[in-house]
Amino acid sequence: MMKTCTLFLLLLCAMVGGASAQNVQLTDSLFADSLRQLTHRYLEAERWDSAVKYGELLFEEAYRQHDWHGNVIEAHVALGIAYAHQGKYHRAMSHLGQAYQNATTSHNRQMIDKAFNQIMQIAQVEQKQLVEHRMNILLLVVGLVALSIICSLFFALYFQKNRLLIALVKQQREAMERESQRERRSQVLADDKKRGLITQLEMLMQEKQVFCENLLTKERVAEMLQTNRTYLSQVINEVYGKSFTQYINDLRIEEAIRRLDRPDNRRALRLIGQDLGFNSPTTFNTQFQQRTGMTPAQYRQKVQQLVHAE
Repeated sequence: MMKTCTLFLLLLCAMVGGASAQNVQLTDSLFADSLRQLTHRYLEAERWDSAVKYGELLFEEAYRQHDWHGNVIEAHVALGIAYAHQGKYHRAMSHLGQAYQNATTSHNRQMIDKAFNQIMQIAQVEQKQLVEHRMNILLLVVGLVALSIICSLFFALYFQKNRLLIALVKQQREAMERESQRERRSQVLADDKKRGLITQLEMLMQEKQVFCENLLTKERVAEMLQTNRTYLSQVINEVYGKSFTQYINDLRIEEAIRRLDRPDNRRALRLIGQDLGFNSPTTFNTQFQQRTGMTPAQYRQKVQQLVHAE
């Protein structure tokens, strides 16, 4: 702190005494160096609020001096690390993205890569703490996917795009599910009879959207397909790896997501659930949250935020 005050006095004396432009420039450089040293000192001391404070001052001073490839990058990297320790990953990745845009040397890029790896380590520690509260393998996989999303966030911010976190998680889940379904289908659908039944079932669901019927039963679907309920359940379980009820609810939730993805859809959530065949808003909310990790209201809010961000 004494050194900082001394630098301010040097700058004041230089201005009052009519010091040369070269001396003023030297004083500015010393002031920026002092700010950089203070920022790194607080990072080493793990005092993240102070590191953010002096990192911002360093950025302002470097910006004023047009030091785009030196202290500006230093400030971005330091702020990225400090914000990551505060759990503000969006800001952290934003600063690293701006640093990468200003980087012109291999040394700068190596420094940014090192900071990026450090942030990933911070995220891994935090993610591990969350995963420890999960009691089964499925939730562990979701946790790892969430970690991969943090990694993808750097590239999303670099290209100035905003994505919904839940959309990425859902894509990962659906990709794994489609892969497992593809393997099951290749075995099960070797039977012509089963292949024909699945073709008719999917046509019935996709074209006529029978799944939207309230109180839809296995018996009614079997009757429409001219088969029996036991055989229908068996084929659905073998092909999709789920029960009849799960199959119908998944179709309903997929349709709900498609409708909520339209920003112009202002229909009440309660009515959307009724349109899709759910008997109560509670059932709709429960099924939607099990599939997406958030309630329909939260999902609609995320969609609106994404639209406004674009």
